[in-house]
Amino acid sequence: MEWGVEEKLLVIGTQDGIIAVWDMEEQHVIHMLTGHTGEVRCVKVFAKGTLAISASKDYTLRLWNLLTGQEKFTIWDGGSKNPTEPQIWSLHVDEAHKVVYSASASKINAWNLETAEPVFHILGDASDPWMCMAMLASQATLLTVSRDGVVSLWSSATGKLQGQQHMSSIKEETPTCAVSVQKQGKLVTGFSNGSISLVSSKEHRLLEKLPDAVRFLVVSEDESLLAAGFGRSVRIFLADSRGFRRFTATNLEHEDVVETAVFGPENNLIVTGSLDALIQVWSLSEQGTLLDILEGVGAPVNLLARGGALVASASLQSSSFKVWDLSNAHRSRVPAPFLDRTGLTAVSHNGSYVYFPKIGDKNKVTIWDLEEGEEQDSLDTSSEVKCLEVAEQRKLLFTGLVSGVVLVFPLNSRQDVICIPPPEARKAIHCMSLSKCEDRLAIAYDNMVLVLDIAPGDPCPVINGPRYTFYTQLPETISSVAILMDYRVVYSMTNGDLFLYECANSKAFPLEAHRSRVACVEVSHKEQLVVSGSEDALLRLWDLQACKWKFEMSYTSSYCRGVQCACFSKNDKYVYVGLKDRSILVWSVLDGTLLTVQFVHAVVNRIIPTTSGFIAPTRHGYLIRERFQCLSARASQQDPLRNFKKAVWMVKSRQREELVAAAGAPRDLESESAQGNETKSNKCSQVCLIV
Repeated sequence: MEWGVEEKLLVIGTQDGIIAVWDMEEQHVIHMLTGHTGEVRCVKVFAKGTLAISASKDYTLRLWNLLTGQEKFTIWDGGSKNPTEPQIWSLHVDEAHKVVYSASASKINAWNLETAEPVFHILGDASDPWMCMAMLASQATLLTVSRDGVVSLWSSATGKLQGQQHMSSIKEETPTCAVSVQKQGKLVTGFSNGSISLVSSKEHRLLEKLPDAVRFLVVSEDESLLAAGFGRSVRIFLADSRGFRRFTATNLEHEDVVETAVFGPENNLIVTGSLDALIQVWSLSEQGTLLDILEGVGAPVNLLARGGALVASASLQSSSFKVWDLSNAHRSRVPAPFLDRTGLTAVSHNGSYVYFPKIGDKNKVTIWDLEEGEEQDSLDTSSEVKCLEVAEQRKLLFTGLVSGVVLVFPLNSRQDVICIPPPEARKAIHCMSLSKCEDRLAIAYDNMVLVLDIAPGDPCPVINGPRYTFYTQLPETISSVAILMDYRVVYSMTNGDLFLYECANSKAFPLEAHRSRVACVEVSHKEQLVVSGSEDALLRLWDLQACKWKFEMSYTSSYCRGVQCACFSKNDKYVYVGLKDRSILVWSVLDGTLLTVQFVHAVVNRIIPTTSGFIAPTRHGYLIRERFQCLSARASQQDPLRNFKKAVWMVKSRQREELVAAAGAPRDLESESAQGNETKSNKCSQVCLIV
């Protein structure tokens, strides 16, 4: 993660190999840079924020134009024969000589930034790998420190060895981190037993001995301040004629291990991040006074990057990031995220409360107040929770348990609990569904479905039944279920089979099967249509009266990991779909057109329609509120996907295929074109936005 300050861009490399370029002034993605097939390990922005070079686990370097989103060239940087050896872990750009240096534990490669041609290669000693490397521009040298404390100096122009020395003052310690100080021509190196050493081409000397291993070292933009992280603490140093001396009288303390830090724009602040997902802002002008504690993204804070007055925070365990404005350190607090990692989140009161299995005790349900950002209460279920459903109109929370029991909690009176016993002992519930009018409830087990009635009552609704019970008579397990008001049930199986069952007539109608496990089935509000989505990213829109699909949409991309959830809009004109690749798409019910796709940076657990759009709880503990509208033209000309060539959605219309078949027209469009017949291209997607 690195800033291009001049262009106000934030460049983020991901574990998927994708690089996202954000315009932080407009606060949206302007480019999704694809090409890497492995995790992006390092990104460097240069040329006044217009170019970036990235290094990946796929052994390639790629040079990007950040203004156009185009890749300029790819360099094969070579892989190690040792699979346990770290890959590229640092990049150094020398703009003056138009050279980029890539370094790993056993090699340094220099490449010409204009021609992509190699300048030189340096091979190290595999038995004593390099742990730290820096380019000292003022001395035209490359400096490396090995695991055994050998300091090597190389010419940055030719790659020739200029000298070596052993760090005799450091005994039985391994280098853990380093940062270069260009003005002093030195490399500050941290070690495993807490030593901090100043290394130059002429000497090395011990700067400080910390009580724990040095985890990171950072310097301020003007190189007047140095921060060293160790354990739960950060120590600050001030530059002087001999190197650095201690600045603050006390260390800056966290409640958990500190992972990263960054100095403010005027050296009056430092921001630190720790494993407990908290970010702390300290005043250096007040000798380390704690100014604020900020919530990260609900995962350990591993990365902090500053651009001007803005600081971005991110985690290696999350696809989200946050940006903070340091110009006002005392910002209003953002509510804390809810800690659900199960994906079972249910929502009530139009997004005011969420419900999920309690962390560390899945026999309880946490009730989370989103506005306050804190747990309001918890419900004891006495058995592990498998699924949750909320009847918004009836004000009921349904909890399906591993024991086979369904406990129903009135949302306005949690003392009263309704218990729906299992039909057979020790049969876990797999999923549940409420009809759109909330007067029917379907409970699905391995191969059995119960259908119950929900009727008004005082002080809470009355649940009668089961009215119907039916078995699938199949060896596979039910994966999802949907119930209609007239006691019809749509259910899917783990192998992709899909059925419509009429309880009143005890008849099952097979629907055309998916090719993989069906993740969701959802009924439209008028109960005329059903949408089904599977783990191979196949979506189908079904006409329940005909028992046939009207439209089929498939996603041909290596990045897509399947469908997570779906729902119809309130007016049944659109289908909102959440994908496992952390995006949401909108599909037209009228003609099957894909209207828009939006990357939301987190997998959504479910989508709940509202009058103007939808709300969706995410795996990162936040509730997305979206408004959907069709526009005649885009408000912004920026299109982050214009260079994204690897994702193709293909929509099929059954009516069109049947008309073509009835007319006897050839199905091969290429041969049809070759015969001179006139062909008509598919209708282009409308221009829409999710805002």
